[in-house]
Amino acid sequence: MPDVPPVSDIDLIREQVARRIREEDEHLVEPVPTPTSALITPEFVHDCLANNERGDGILYAAVHRDRYLFVKSAQGWMSWNVHHWQIDKKDEHMTAVENVALTYLAEALKLNEPITKAEERKRKAEEREKKAKKDKNESGEATAKEEVAAASSELAILKEQKKAYTRRVERLRSLRGARNCAEWAHMVEEPLAIVGDEIDQHPWLLACNNGCSPPGGQVTTWSRRSRSTTPASTPAAPSGTPSWSRSIQTLRSATSSSA
Repeated sequence: MPDVPPVSDIDLIREQVARRIREEDEHLVEPVPTPTSALITPEFVHDCLANNERGDGILYAAVHRDRYLFVKSAQGWMSWNVHHWQIDKKDEHMTAVENVALTYLAEALKLNEPITKAEERKRKAEEREKKAKKDKNESGEATAKEEVAAASSELAILKEQKKAYTRRVERLRSLRGARNCAEWAHMVEEPLAIVGDEIDQHPWLLACNNGCSPPGGQVTTWSRRSRSTTPASTPAAPSGTPSWSRSIQTLRSATSSSA
């Protein structure tokens, strides 16, 4: 069984690892910056609605920034899995179209209260119009008619907006609508897309279940978005896996000898 450094040497090993990482970082290619996601406001969602399928793609990209990526060279999707990007074998990016539909649906539901208030204003204006007509109050009747017309116009606009949102939700919940939404998401101005050369630019990072391990065996979590690393837990060697133990020991030995 390979020797394991005593606890008293852990801090020394960590310092050696940190120094080695700093040296290697000077020679590594900087990752491509991730575009800043648009602030998802009601106005932004409405603009997406007005831009048809292209707008659906823009909204998808804003909602799922840093969660899904389309790799142009491979013509396939990847998903973020806590510590790394992985091939989206289960088409989770398609399932995620529902989040776009729910974003539109949320805006549709927000219109319920304004619609109710507009209906109430129209009802009261109609009552005032009837009363003014009964009292032969021509001036009051004319004013009430204007209020009815204004409330009716506002009500029609609000209902049409809600109808447009719900129609879009229905379309996105169809296979064709979902596919077009995801397709547009990697072709818009700030796409969920990379060429493919950006992947695996840090060859010294060893993938582990709970993070990525640089030389020395200390596991770190790796963020594709910020390029920052933060200490996590040290990987335990799985029982019955001598190759893993030898790999970790070799990395530790190499780090110690090069420090």
